[in-house]
Amino acid sequence: FIPIFLLFVGILIIYIYFNQPTGKCDKELWKHVHNPKRLEIIKDCKTVSGIIKDIVSYEPDGDIHIKLKLDEQYKDLINKRNIEVQDGNLVVEVICYNLPIWPPALKSCLGYDNKVHVPFIGSHVTLSGSYVLDKEQELLEHGWMEIHPVTSIKVDWIKTAKYWLSLI
Repeated sequence: FIPIFLLFVGILIIYIYFNQPTGKCDKELWKHVHNPKRLEIIKDCKTVSGIIKDIVSYEPDGDIHIKLKLDEQYKDLINKRNIEVQDGNLVVEVICYNLPIWPPALKSCLGYDNKVHVPFIGSHVTLSGSYVLDKEQELLEHGWMEIHPVTSIKVDWIKTAKYWLSLI
């Protein structure tokens, strides 16, 4: 009985942890975006879904970069640069997830307590945030589409399980 109870409690904790509400965006997050002028806002708030294909867990600006393979109904949200440089995925950025090591980005993360939890690669998620064109030219010519900053991420456990079973 106890192992089953502990398993149930563990699943419940994981469900709550990764079950953030979606569909609304927090404009206050823009105060913590490093160099926001490089991002052209296409839509203030956009909700999309897909499978997490890759996670770059530590960037110098403290953000986490996620490559999201979009569900079919969202495929038109990527551009040529997403196809060429991001393997056809939409870039998703959770801001200030880690402490920035790049001095110009430190100020943007000061006083911000990140509330967005990043699930594992292979998770099917629905997430919300600002839909933007990243026009960064400083280190690498970007030009791809992103959700940046992300306000919330919600895991669809049924679709995640189906995805993992399809890999067997």
